[in-house]
Amino acid sequence: MNKLLNKLYINLENNNINYCVLRKYNLSDGDIDLMLFHEDLSEFELIMNKYKAVKVSSSLYIPHVQYHMPYIENNTVKYLIFDCIFDFVFGKNMNEINVLLDKKDFISRLQKTNNQYFKPSYEYATVFLAIHIFLENKSTKQDERFTELSEYFEKSDKVLLDKIIKGISINNKKLNDFNMDTINS
Repeated sequence: MNKLLNKLYINLENNNINYCVLRKYNLSDGDIDLMLFHEDLSEFELIMNKYKAVKVSSSLYIPHVQYHMPYIENNTVKYLIFDCIFDFVFGKNMNEINVLLDKKDFISRLQKTNNQYFKPSYEYATVFLAIHIFLENKSTKQDERFTELSEYFEKSDKVLLDKIIKGISINNKKLNDFNMDTINS
C-alpha cells in the first residue's frame, strides 16, 4: 500500500497538482484526508481514474468527496479511502464552513515529508485541526486531537499563526468580526 501511495503522490506532483495530506499520516484510521483546489479537480480525477478509484459523494459528508481506490493485500481486495476537501471548505453532516485563506501563502509553506507527500505547515495544520475539532464535536478521538493540536501549536511560529488567524474569513465574514450574537444567529 505504501508503494501505491508513493506512486500516487509522485503522479500528483508530476502533474502540478497542489495538494496536501491534512491528517492521518500513518493510515491507522484507514483513510487519508487530502486538501485540493478546484482548478486541479479534473486532472486529479483523471489520475484517480488511472488507479481505478471510485468517486463517492454523500450528503453526510458534504462538502467532502471521497475516492475509494482498490488495492490487493494478501490476495484480498481492499480499498484505500481518500477524503477530499477543496479550497479550504470544511464540513461535516451538512454543516459547511468556507474559510478564506491566502492560497499562495498556504502553497508556499507546504512541507514535503520523507514519505514524499506534502503536508501543511504547523501554522496551517493548527488552524485546520482546530476547525476539524469544532466540526467533529464530541468525537471519541477528541483527547487525541487536542494533544495533536497542542503539538502543532507548540511548533508554530506564533507571529505567522496570528497573521493567518486574523486573515481568516468564515462564510465571507472576517473571524475578527465574530461575536456571540453572530455565533448564536
